[in-house]
Amino acid sequence: MKKSTLLKLTFALVLSTTTMFGQEYFTKKLFGQTKEYEKINGQNIVRCASTEYEYDLQSKKQLETREEFESWLAAKIKEAKIDAANKRQTNAVLSIPVVVHVLHNGQSVGTGPNITDLRVQSQITVLNQDYRRMLNTNGYNNDANGADIEIEFCLAQQNPTGGLSNGINRVNIQTLGVNPGYSEQQIQTILKPRTIWDPTRYMNIWVGDFLNQPSSDLYEVLGYAQFPTGSTLPGLNFSSSADTDGVIIDWSCFGSKQYAPAATNGQYVTGYDLGRTTTHEVGHYLGLRHVNGDNSNCTVDATDSRNDYCLDTPAQATLHGDCRQQYDTCPSSPGVDNITNFMDYPVDACLNKFTNDQKTRIRTVLLNSPRRATLVTSNVCQRGIVYQRDLELNVTSTTNLCSQYYNLSLNLKNTGSLTVTSATINYTLGNATVLAYNYTGSILPNASVTIPLNNLPFRVIGVNNLTFDVVSVNGGTDENDINDNITLQVSTPVNVPSNAQNSVEFYMALDPYGSENSFTVRNLTTNTIVASGGPYSNTPGQYNYQSAIISNLVSGNCYEIRFLDSDNDGLLFDGFIGLYKPPYGDADVLFTTSVTGGETIIRFAYNFTLGTEDFNSVSSFGVYPNPANSILNISVGNEALPKAYTIFNTLGQVVKSKGISATSDLSINIQDLAAGIYMIKVDAEKGSQTIKFIKK
Repeated sequence: MKKSTLLKLTFALVLSTTTMFGQEYFTKKLFGQTKEYEKINGQNIVRCASTEYEYDLQSKKQLETREEFESWLAAKIKEAKIDAANKRQTNAVLSIPVVVHVLHNGQSVGTGPNITDLRVQSQITVLNQDYRRMLNTNGYNNDANGADIEIEFCLAQQNPTGGLSNGINRVNIQTLGVNPGYSEQQIQTILKPRTIWDPTRYMNIWVGDFLNQPSSDLYEVLGYAQFPTGSTLPGLNFSSSADTDGVIIDWSCFGSKQYAPAATNGQYVTGYDLGRTTTHEVGHYLGLRHVNGDNSNCTVDATDSRNDYCLDTPAQATLHGDCRQQYDTCPSSPGVDNITNFMDYPVDACLNKFTNDQKTRIRTVLLNSPRRATLVTSNVCQRGIVYQRDLELNVTSTTNLCSQYYNLSLNLKNTGSLTVTSATINYTLGNATVLAYNYTGSILPNASVTIPLNNLPFRVIGVNNLTFDVVSVNGGTDENDINDNITLQVSTPVNVPSNAQNSVEFYMALDPYGSENSFTVRNLTTNTIVASGGPYSNTPGQYNYQSAIISNLVSGNCYEIRFLDSDNDGLLFDGFIGLYKPPYGDADVLFTTSVTGGETIIRFAYNFTLGTEDFNSVSSFGVYPNPANSILNISVGNEALPKAYTIFNTLGQVVKSKGISATSDLSINIQDLAAGIYMIKVDAEKGSQTIKFIKK
C-alpha cells in the first residue's frame, strides 16, 4: 500500500482516477477486491496481481495464510543458512522445466496472442540471464549484493506421456468454451485445470490476451502467479490448489523484442518488452514477495516481517513505476529504495537484480516446498520418445456465434516417424450417435493437413461438448494418446422470435445462498455487456426467486448469459434458471436448465429462424387446457412421441414424472396437485422443452 492511503481512498470514492503528489492512481476490482493502483507511466496498468490472487485463494481455503507459510519457510531458511555457514551445503545449479501454454482464439501462429516459437524461446533466454546474473546481458549488475540465483530454465522436451515436445502447448480457447474475455472464474475452473501439465514435473506458464480485452475482469493486468505452499506443516486445513499452480502472463509483455523483434513476432507493450514481467512473476512462483512487502510500513525486525522477509533489501514504503530518479521512502531506515530489483515495478530496462537473501529464499523454496522440490528432479528436459504412429489432433471452430450449423476445421499433424496414409477420427455431440471421419492420403512426419467439416448434423439446443478422438492410425492404435482427444464446447442458440417489447426475461430459482450467484449478459455480436445482476441476498431455509428483463434486443444479434455460482457447487434443491419471452402465454418458456457447477451458459439468437430440421423450442410441443383443472394434455403436433415428462412446482421440486411409451401417456391426471403455477419439461430425442401451466 502507498502512503496517504486513507486520503487517496477517500478521493477514489469520488474520482476513478486521482492525482496525489504528482502520482496518478486508478481503482480496479481484482479477485473480489477493489483497490487503488498507481498508474505506470500514465497508463492504467496493474503490473502484478499476485498478492490479490494469493488473498483470494486464502479466502477460499485453497492456500495457507501468509503467516503460516512464512513461519514454515523461516525455519527452513535458518537451517539453510546454518548449513551454508558450516559448508554442508553446495549451491549446485538447479534446472526448472517449463511448459508454455499459448492461448489463442484461432489466430495463425505469429498473429496476436498465438505468439511465435522464437518469442517463447526469447523469454526462456531472459529468465536464464536474469536468474544467473549473466555477464554482458541485461540481467547483469555490478552490485556487491547482486546474486546469481544459480537456477536455469529449460523448455520441456517431453509431454506428460513421454512423447517428444518443444515445451510449447498451443491451446485454442474455443475448445474449452472460454471466451476472449477470460474471466477469473473461467481461468480457475476451466482453462487452468483442463490444460495444466503435471505441476510436480513442469512449471506451467499460460500466455494469453488479457491486457487488450476490455470485457475481461483481468483487463489491464500484465501478470500474476501462484505462490508456493508449505503444506507439509501439520494441522493446516486448506484444500489443494495443484490444478491451478503456475504463472499467467499477458502475451504483449511476454518475451523480449531484443531476441524476437516485433516486426516478425508481434507487438509488445512499450516499456514491458524485455521479458521482465515473467522474471517478476516467476519470482513470486518461487516464493519472493514485493520488495515493500505490500505495505507502507518502514519498520523491520529480525526477520524483516513488515516487508519482504529479505534483510538485504532496504525498507521501502511503496513500489515504483519508473526509475527516473532514486527514491528513499523510508529515510529513517538504512539504504534507498530497490528500484532495480526484479521484485519492484519499474519498466523492464530498469530491472537487473536479485539479492543474496532473495537467492536463499528461492533456493529454500525449491528444495522444500511441495510441487517445487520435485521440479528440480524432473527429467522432462531430456528428449522425449518419437513414436511410429502418432497423430496430433487439433480442431478450430469457424461457426458464427449464432449459427444453427457446426462448421469446423480438423487439423491432423503427423508427430510420428511413419508417413500417415489413413486414420479414423470419431466425433460426437453430448450423447448423440458417434460419427466417424476416415482420412486417406499422405502426411509426412512433422507435416499436417487441414480438413473442413461443414454443416455437422447436430441439433441440440444449449451448450454441449463436441468430442473428437483419434481411433486408429495406419490401421493400428495411435501410440501416444496425449494429443488424440479434443473436447470443443459448442452452443446451439435458443431462437427468440421478435416481440413488441424486444425483450426476454431471465428467471432464476436460486437456493438459499443467493450471495453466491450473479449473472452477466453479453451481446456477442458487439462484444458488450448489456445486463447483469447479483450477488443476491441469502434466504435461509427457503428458495430465492430472482428475474431480470433483458431489453432493447437487436434483431440479428447473438447474446450469451453467463450465470455464476462462486462456490462452484451449483444450485441445491433442484434449483434452475430459464429464459422466457414476454408477453407470457402457453409457450413463453424458451429454455430452462438446472445448475450443477460454477458456471452455466445460455446463448440466444434474437429474431433468427433456425432450420426446419432443428428442434423448435417455441412451438414443437404444447399443453392444453391451460389453466387446467383435472387433466393436462401434451400436444405433439407433427413431432414424434416424446420420451418422458417431468412436472416441477415453483420451488423447483419434482411433483410428477413419467416415461412416455404410448399416446395415452400424453394425458396427465393433475387432480392431486395443489392450485398454483407449475412447469412441465417434455424430453424428446432432439432435446427438451419446458412449458408453464396453471393448475386451477
